[in-house]
Amino acid sequence: MPRLMLFLLAVLLSSAALAQGRLNPPNYYLSQLTELKPGDAVNGALSEASGQNFKDGSYLDLYVLYGEEGEDVTLVAASLEFDTYLSLYDPNGWLVAAVDDGVYSSDAELSVTLPQTGRYLIVVSGYSDYDLGRYTLSRSAARQAPETEALALDVPGAYSGTFNESTAATVPYLASLGVLFVMEVTETTHIDVRASAAEFDTFLIITNENGDIVVENDDENYSEASGWNTNSRAFAEYEPGVYYVYLTSLYSTPLGDYSLSVRRFAAID
Repeated sequence: MPRLMLFLLAVLLSSAALAQGRLNPPNYYLSQLTELKPGDAVNGALSEASGQNFKDGSYLDLYVLYGEEGEDVTLVAASLEFDTYLSLYDPNGWLVAAVDDGVYSSDAELSVTLPQTGRYLIVVSGYSDYDLGRYTLSRSAARQAPETEALALDVPGAYSGTFNESTAATVPYLASLGVLFVMEVTETTHIDVRASAAEFDTFLIITNENGDIVVENDDENYSEASGWNTNSRAFAEYEPGVYYVYLTSLYSTPLGDYSLSVRRFAAID
């Protein structure tokens, strides 16, 4: 009887292993990994040919970054095709931080102060082993004001225009071209920024003076019933200060006419 039970147990374990499928170990040499420098943005894709995490089977890609102790770094893994997940490991292999979602979207956004000088390992994966598709990984640039002259945006206000590549700004975290606006907030308030265009899929990124993302959005009011759309809506609470509004398209150049509106929401006591 014991031998029969052991035989049945072995069969069950073998069946379970077959049901889980084959794991692909992530075989990489650190010296061969793509380095993510300040201001860089790289495009990648997770597929069933990618390496896998032995813990949960999620597929992953690896990158490295070099940083100084005390340096503030923001990493963003953005995708329209799956729920991104970011992990960062220090030069000794210890986990520094991991994140699933940003404040306002399912894009993974990780902001840390580096604890030491050296080479860090970035792991881009999905939330589960079903998460596959294209993504963009970006690292924040050195903090500085935008070089391109920004268009003034009133609060509240509205603006309509046509994308002009000769006066376009480089969008932080995406390294793509876009239209740059600047708006000044004089008191703590909630602001709703909306963008629409008939010829391209709008994407909004709003940063503070230090270049930190305050809010980003690709599709306004997404639902299973209505699906995706080409409008974007960035809603957030703002402290007094100067903010930069970037209008772009996530996977292409935003060619064509567009309109932008800004509404302010005052607190009701």
